[in-house]
Amino acid sequence: MKKEERVKKIIEGIKKIPSGHITRLLYEAIPWKMRKYFDRKILCPEIKPIRDDMVVVGPAYTIGDAWLTLEMIKDERKEGHVIVVSSSGNQGTFIGALVCEIAKQDGAIGIVTDGYVTHKQNLLKKDFPVFCRGSAIKYSGYALTGDNFSTIVCGGVKVNPDDIIVGNADGVMVFTIKEAEKLLEDSKPILEITETLINKYMSKGIKYIDAPGVKEFWKHKANEDKNETDIYADWCSKNK
Repeated sequence: MKKEERVKKIIEGIKKIPSGHITRLLYEAIPWKMRKYFDRKILCPEIKPIRDDMVVVGPAYTIGDAWLTLEMIKDERKEGHVIVVSSSGNQGTFIGALVCEIAKQDGAIGIVTDGYVTHKQNLLKKDFPVFCRGSAIKYSGYALTGDNFSTIVCGGVKVNPDDIIVGNADGVMVFTIKEAEKLLEDSKPILEITETLINKYMSKGIKYIDAPGVKEFWKHKANEDKNETDIYADWCSKNK
């Protein structure tokens, strides 16, 4: 399967997950031994959507300096991508209503930055996802050229062009295509067990703790002696 087809399939799959569960569900699919590695792929917790219902899922178009450059505005590669901007610690703003409108018009699907944005009141009314540390007044500035579509660090996390960006009200995660593909597949039993517990047991008056296999399930989780995906898959095979 071609890279573009793989990415499209991954994004479509992740978008099928209920939006409030996306980041946590993928995180729970991570094997215990890999948690520390993937913890380093979560952007700092201050970076949140400007409106809680905003969700972003897509490949990264990276901007690697504190200046939002003219190169980004004219670069067609950002179409279908999440624009990820490293602020390099700059306390000013270089993303506002106009830049977001330009990005949306050119086919970008959202913006993530570890800096600040301006025109927040205007941006809140739009359906264009914007993730940032907050809003500010101070001007940062622009440049004619810059370091675009190369490896950057945003929110303390290394981001490569075309890495998969996943964000909701809980925060933002970054995956390689291969990682996202695997976690998406491994997350399916986790969602299945939640739906089964609610629909088959709890909705019928059975308390969560009294549902079959739940105590055993939590014993494994507490001891971390079995990957969560395996625990969920085993439970579903016995109690679905």
